[in-house]
Amino acid sequence: MKKHLCIAAVIILVLCSNLTAFAAVKTMPDGTQFDAAFYAATYPDVVAVFGTDEKLLYQHYLQYGKAEGRIPHAPSAAAPAVPAAGGRIDNITEIGHSLWIPDAYVSEPLSQTDRQQHYVRYYTAGGTAIAVQYINLKVPDYQTLHALLIQAGIKDIRVMDINGTPMYAYEIPEQGTGSFDTLYNGGIVEITFYPTNNPAMADIAAAVMASYH
Repeated sequence: MKKHLCIAAVIILVLCSNLTAFAAVKTMPDGTQFDAAFYAATYPDVVAVFGTDEKLLYQHYLQYGKAEGRIPHAPSAAAPAVPAAGGRIDNITEIGHSLWIPDAYVSEPLSQTDRQQHYVRYYTAGGTAIAVQYINLKVPDYQTLHALLIQAGIKDIRVMDINGTPMYAYEIPEQGTGSFDTLYNGGIVEITFYPTNNPAMADIAAAVMASYH
């Protein structure tokens, strides 16, 4: 089953990033929260064309940035939620984070090949799987991560904020997987569910995302 869960197919990831906090978040006329200083510092390519004027930066976000998966302000800190019942916390030392896993899921031993394919955890239960991968690429920012996903043919990428961590969520229908990607230590953490049509996956995903820290 691991063949379904390679680099482009990931699970949910919920981690704490080290993004710099900016205090200039403003509520724009349309109700959107926007931090011009954060946007400028995060996306120098935008500044090179639009400068640092708040109105022009916000105009870019509305016209282009939002669709490109750019983030309008630094994620707000949030306390990890209490893990759901019926599961346990697994400390994933390889990436320095913890993850809630349903009791029904058994951790499978990883072969050398699995580790070469960047797996750090692989869980199975009744023909379903949850995989955690850490791809140690030097990815400097979320803009680059977004571009890599686009280049890999990923479509309908959704930008999410989980416990203060920006994440990209998407599905790969031909592989039957649903994935969440985020950055950690210059690499990509991917958490993948297989298959996406398993009725239990929505509840598991919600619990994992709520408790990952």
